[in-house]
Amino acid sequence: MTFLEELQDEVLRSKQEQDNQNKKAKESWLHAMTPLEGRLKILLDNIPDSVKSEGLSLPVIQKMLKGRWRGNAHPGELGNAMRKLGYKRVRLWKKTNDGFKTVWKVINV
Repeated sequence: MTFLEELQDEVLRSKQEQDNQNKKAKESWLHAMTPLEGRLKILLDNIPDSVKSEGLSLPVIQKMLKGRWRGNAHPGELGNAMRKLGYKRVRLWKKTNDGFKTVWKVINV
């Protein structure tokens, strides 16, 4: 491979890398501008049904979703979005010192 061919390959690789970075920035922007309910639906659609049937922990889901401006999604807004998508908060009582834990499950209609 000649020097000119190597230079052309390097320019092509650089252009492809720049295009990939631009595409990721655009996707990130579109994701950030999508309402919480839409981002939550996308996340929940990617979680296996076997995991959903056991119940989903709000703090775990909260960490998976970024807030619109900074940090994680607000728990109150996340709870409202979960209800709109057909989930219900359920307490699971255990015979331990911990008492209970709260999970979100799909309401059977």
